[in-house]
Amino acid sequence: MKNILQATLGFLTLALSIQPVSAEENRNQYSSSIMLKAPKAYENSNFKTANDLDNQHCLDLQKQIKDLEFRPVRRNAARERYKTECLNN
Repeated sequence: MKNILQATLGFLTLALSIQPVSAEENRNQYSSSIMLKAPKAYENSNFKTANDLDNQHCLDLQKQIKDLEFRPVRRNAARERYKTECLNN
C-alpha cells in the first residue's frame, strides 16, 4: 500500500513538474511562414478604370440601339446619344 501511494505521489509530482509545451509559444505575428503572411498588396479584381467604364457604357448604348429595332424614335435618340457620348470623345 505504501509503495502504491509513493508511486502515485511520484507520478503526480512528475506530471506537475513538466511544463506544457505549445507550438504557438515561439510563433509571433511576424511569422516566417509563407502561409501565414498577409499579401503585400490586395488587388481588387472588380476595379475598373474610367476608360473601361466609358467603353462599357458605349457597348451598352450599342446594345440598346440594336434592342430598339422596332421603336424608331427611341432608337434615333439612342443613336444621337451614342454619337455625342462615344464618337466625340
